[in-house]
Amino acid sequence: MTEHRGSDIPVATGAVEQLPETTERSKRVRILTPLGAPYPERKVRDVPQLREIWEYINPQMLYVRHLGFKSNFEKALAARDPKALELHNLVEEVQAEAAKFMKVKAVWQFFDAEAEGNSIKLFSHHEGTKSTKPDHVFHFHRQRKPDGLCLSDYVNPPRDSVALFVVGAGTGIRQRAEEYKAKGEYLKSHALQALVHRDRRRLRRMAAQAYPRRLGFPRPPPT
Repeated sequence: MTEHRGSDIPVATGAVEQLPETTERSKRVRILTPLGAPYPERKVRDVPQLREIWEYINPQMLYVRHLGFKSNFEKALAARDPKALELHNLVEEVQAEAAKFMKVKAVWQFFDAEAEGNSIKLFSHHEGTKSTKPDHVFHFHRQRKPDGLCLSDYVNPPRDSVALFVVGAGTGIRQRAEEYKAKGEYLKSHALQALVHRDRRRLRRMAAQAYPRRLGFPRPPPT
């Protein structure tokens, strides 16, 4: 069994007195009927067509937040602004090259879970049997205020299920970015890393949206 402890939270100094951290479950979180793990095996989803992810990337986030464009990018591109066109063509070039080596995938697995104080115990799921020895224990902090929240509050008793997932864009990304930088192509290097960052965010969102649908919950309305 392995354990993971959250890092210590610095206590603010000043006139406001910090309450001691407790392990009492918050009454603000309703206790619901627990859901068992729908399947025990680990799942891997490959995304061979990267356009499936790229078409969902928010241009304003990519071009303005990550690549430093100073105004509304989509409006500027529609108006054939030279800087917007140059940046758009650069990203198109990076995408074309990245499609040759970028391997985007998501890996996830459901575990049985029990809450104990501020900790969550994870168990391998075996149909018909109940594991008593946890595979891993996560220890979390609780908000230091009356009826403070902790992640363990959202695991319903007596035994619920938790899905863990990881997304990645493949190996060699940093090496490619460094190669661009060594050639003096600094913007291209940054564009590749920004594209990978947005890809991972989009894939995490796709995976998180897929879990409820797999369990029969409808897709939430767009916000």
